[in-house]
Amino acid sequence: MSRSQELANYLDAGALLIHTEDASKPADLRSILSSRLLQYRLRVGFPAHDYATSSLDEVQQETALEALDVIEHVQQILDEDAGLNPPLRPPTEEETASRRLQEDTPGEMPRVGTRDLMQLRTLLSIVFKWGTEPLLARIQPAWPGKQTSSVYRGPKLIDLTNTPEDYALLVSLMKRLFALVFPRGVQGTIPQTFITKTVLTRYVTELLKPGITLGWVPKNLSSEAMPVIDELRPLAMRLLSILPASQTIASLGAILSNPSAIAPHVQRTCGSLLSRQLLRPDGVHGLFAAIFGEGEQVQDDAPLEKLEHVARILTAVPATIKPEEYYTTVAPRILDLISSEENVPPAYRRAAAFSLARM
Repeated sequence: MSRSQELANYLDAGALLIHTEDASKPADLRSILSSRLLQYRLRVGFPAHDYATSSLDEVQQETALEALDVIEHVQQILDEDAGLNPPLRPPTEEETASRRLQEDTPGEMPRVGTRDLMQLRTLLSIVFKWGTEPLLARIQPAWPGKQTSSVYRGPKLIDLTNTPEDYALLVSLMKRLFALVFPRGVQGTIPQTFITKTVLTRYVTELLKPGITLGWVPKNLSSEAMPVIDELRPLAMRLLSILPASQTIASLGAILSNPSAIAPHVQRTCGSLLSRQLLRPDGVHGLFAAIFGEGEQVQDDAPLEKLEHVARILTAVPATIKPEEYYTTVAPRILDLISSEENVPPAYRRAAAFSLARM
């Protein structure tokens, strides 16, 4: 079988996981997903499976797992094709980090049509929405959070029966998802495929949140059933290093925006990583871009709430660096935004001046 035919077969199988049912035959979501899975299994040659007793959560998770399987096979074919037809000169690390990756940049296979690309986007969204996100939500209660009230409300019963199994499955999914970006190891070349570019433009936050949760588990909370996953740390750090600071700061900020939904060690780690992003050459500018937008989307005004938010971030000295070293690095970059004769957005200038006044 040719690689083109193999690619077409995987795309056809993936389409069965998301195809639209006959509107004249209404059914509940569980039944719809069960029907899709049965058709998919028949198409790829898997044994028949009875989903009659499966819950909605179970068929959603199964759909996510099969969606990822399709994506991995398509990615392998796309990556092989890109390797046979490489660009004349690969982008440098600096060039990669200085711009946002665009999903329509060169390097795609001509035999993948627009409908196929939309289908791959949908399958990726299913992997996160029905795969990693609910698994992360289920293991979250295993880590103690901060006491939010001094009023005793009695014991809170939390079912952790399946937590080790959920944890192991989430670890497996995260390793496979990171492999879509780093299939050749942490320092290997990054695939120039539509799938990789979609992950890097749309799902950085969804990668980082569980990656940090699993990769930075403190020793006192690590156990045989829920160990720290050391290999995820360098992958997350490399991911942060290859993207523009504005994008990484926005992603880390999105994770921190809902502290009640993350474990304490995730909050601490994200705060530390955010501070480190500010020390990058484009870090201060990236912070302003993340808060006020950039390009045509930049905001004209600078509300006091956002000014104070920027100032809090810039004046929070990381615990791993001396204050004088931090301010020696950050302050000149803030001043540059104020004094620059280039077309700096007014909101940036106001935020820079406001932050300097708070230092």
